[in-house]
Amino acid sequence: MSRDRLTPIERFAAYSRGEALDRLPCVPIVGNTAARVLGVKVSEFRGNGRLIADAQIAAYRRFGYDVIRIFTDLYTQAEAMGARVHYPEDETAYLAEPAISAAEQIASLRPANPCKDGNLPHHLEAMERAFQAVGKEVPVTGALTGPFTTASFLIGTENLARLTLLPS
Repeated sequence: MSRDRLTPIERFAAYSRGEALDRLPCVPIVGNTAARVLGVKVSEFRGNGRLIADAQIAAYRRFGYDVIRIFTDLYTQAEAMGARVHYPEDETAYLAEPAISAAEQIASLRPANPCKDGNLPHHLEAMERAFQAVGKEVPVTGALTGPFTTASFLIGTENLARLTLLPS
């Protein structure tokens, strides 16, 4: 097995300049799987930025990929805006109930404050911790769901589908 010549940061810099690479960048979505590397339960990630960071760093060091993406589940933004999320003991979270049930309630939604709402502050803490630990060698990023996905978690998939089909 050959050793990498470049760090992930160097690899992305060379890639952006069109230079030869030692290998193609590997950018997996590790998410909750990182819990397995530390031998902890997925549910322990909730509200624990330190543990999220430790697990993601450990997974990066074990597998040697090229980006640390702080990510646990798809619902972080929607939960911070009022959606109810169920957290099983050792599986990924799932949507228990959207934040609202009808289009007439959309005005009641407020943007999430990433510094205080839901699990967003813990994800920010995890990004900071991971960056401080390994940010000189590997990019550290966060993950967000797109607007349509988040909207489906806020009002429910069926309601969102109906709203997209309504005549204007």
